[in-house]
Amino acid sequence: MEKLYKKIAAVLDVERVSAPDVLREFDEWDSVAMISLLAFVEREYNVFLNTEEIRACATVGDFVNTIAKKTK
Repeated sequence: MEKLYKKIAAVLDVERVSAPDVLREFDEWDSVAMISLLAFVEREYNVFLNTEEIRACATVGDFVNTIAKKTK
């Protein structure tokens, strides 16, 4: 999942993110960021999320764990 953490950091325009980071605290966390991450996750992990699932994720770790659960 390291690749996912790097992609999240790139989308949020920061050097790095960690699991406890709160998504809404990033200036770049908006609908465009969500769509970008949706496309990446679909392409890289063949996991399909809707925007409600993403909005339910408060932290970076929540988001990564949501993806991880769907890849098993």
